[in-house]
Amino acid sequence: MLTIDRAAFVSFLREQPDAALVLLGELTARVRRLSLQVEDLMFLDIPGRLARTLLRLGEQYGRRTTRGLEIDLQITQTELGGMVGATRVSVNRLLHWFEERGLISMDDRRIVLVRPEALRARIVG
Repeated sequence: MLTIDRAAFVSFLREQPDAALVLLGELTARVRRLSLQVEDLMFLDIPGRLARTLLRLGEQYGRRTTRGLEIDLQITQTELGGMVGATRVSVNRLLHWFEERGLISMDDRRIVLVRPEALRARIVG
């Protein structure tokens, strides 16, 4: 973690207005992501939150393969649990449930979205 003196930071932003615009863009993106997470926690069940998170990860880190949309990011079930507000055990159970139904496939901590449209249909409150 890095701390910067407030006065020095304000001075820097005054001298570098482009940096202020980049910072503002990053802050608004974070607020948007947090708002979506809060909305998901309020209105979606755990399977819906996991489905939406997998779809977002697919959009952000996905690459098309013959198997489907492969999330090109190694992520643990604990990390996924933190993203959806669930335990690792719940995420594990749901990932296997999605896999048994052919919605996803998993190998070596990589997830492939085989049927993204079916995951989208799962996003209900």
